[in-house]
Amino acid sequence: MGRSIWGFGIDLYRGIVHDWQPEPRLGVAYNVKKTNTVLRVSYSRVLETPFNENLILSSVGATNPVVLDVIGGNSLQAPLRSGQRNQFNAGFEQAFGKFLVVDADYLWKFTHNAFDFSTFANTPIFFPISWRVQKSDGPSVRVSMPNYHGFTAFAVLAHFRRGTSRHRLPALALVSRGERS
Repeated sequence: MGRSIWGFGIDLYRGIVHDWQPEPRLGVAYNVKKTNTVLRVSYSRVLETPFNENLILSSVGATNPVVLDVIGGNSLQAPLRSGQRNQFNAGFEQAFGKFLVVDADYLWKFTHNAFDFSTFANTPIFFPISWRVQKSDGPSVRVSMPNYHGFTAFAVLAHFRRGTSRHRLPALALVSRGERS
């Protein structure tokens, strides 16, 4: 027996920059009755917004002469734009008798303008940074015991790999004068 779920939304972002994006979602699952296995795949597209902490400093620092002088900002870029992510998932769920269920999944994320945090020199001040392109992927497995007289148990194992390419320097570059990254 197969089942599909789909959805559609529109995300509006009104921060320092304004952006919007349609967000389609689609999921398909198939139950193999003979083995009691559920196979599934899904796709979603989402709008990624920069973290709010010190977003103003990060976004307008490139135009501020004091900030430029403190960090030698010949590589500053502003403002931070929102990002777009395409995510794909594939997985299965398999029951072994009444007391053990294994749920495994693999995900792939492809993000344009991915976000993270960085710090301002050697201070506790942190701010958002972005990469032009980020690819992330990895498996996860959950082994669980369904409810048995009020007792349940589970274990989750996961591995996540993140890679960036065509790195964009952060809005507040963390290089001292004379250094290049």
